[in-house]
Amino acid sequence: MAAMLLFSTNTTRIWADGDDGGIDILPFGFNVNGDENGGGLGSLPRTPVMPPTVGINGHTLYLYSGCDNTEIVLIGENETEVYSTYVLEGTTQVQLPSALQGTYELRILRGQFMFYTEIEL
Repeated sequence: MAAMLLFSTNTTRIWADGDDGGIDILPFGFNVNGDENGGGLGSLPRTPVMPPTVGINGHTLYLYSGCDNTEIVLIGENETEVYSTYVLEGTTQVQLPSALQGTYELRILRGQFMFYTEIEL
């Protein structure tokens, strides 16, 4: 049984001094991946899983919480992976390539959990 939860349906905009339009906080869907050997679906944990808190402004992702030791993946048309990077502990920003334009699915992979949302670059 696949598990899927949607934490929010709206983005939230925060403003910072000197900001050129605010940072959108992204809403994330949630999915439990199978085990590392590719078998079976994972099960939901007994405690709540906190989604990452990530903002976006232009091609910059702002990693506020829940992103340490994760993988960030952008999926383009036809489910093609167009970009990926590993996020080390303490990383607060990821600059996406400026050559990427259009709509992408942003995935954050944290262990058996996958958080996903759509972004426009």
